[in-house]
Amino acid sequence: MAGLREHYRRKVLYFKIDSADATIVCVAAPASTEQIVVLSLVLTGVGADTVDFKSATTIIFPHVFKATDPGLVLPDGDNGYFETAKGEALNLTNPGTVALTGCGSYYVL
Repeated sequence: MAGLREHYRRKVLYFKIDSADATIVCVAAPASTEQIVVLSLVLTGVGADTVDFKSATTIIFPHVFKATDPGLVLPDGDNGYFETAKGEALNLTNPGTVALTGCGSYYVL
């Protein structure tokens, strides 16, 4: 992954999460030679649930919500927190169908 200096040369994009669906497509699949790098994230849920960020169907960042968990915050990271495989969408699975809200930033590498 590129360092912070490289982020300023790339166009930073944003995604929104506001759904209780079992599978949420956060960012559609880019071209087959590109991948999505997540730079920051804020995610909250109502109730206990296990949610996973996936590169298409492969888990790349798991997180567990508990009933008392205020959510997940990943501030702008120098190198990004996780990335998809080339040509794959960034998905979020929500098997408990808990209402999730949040947003994040990313760039396409």
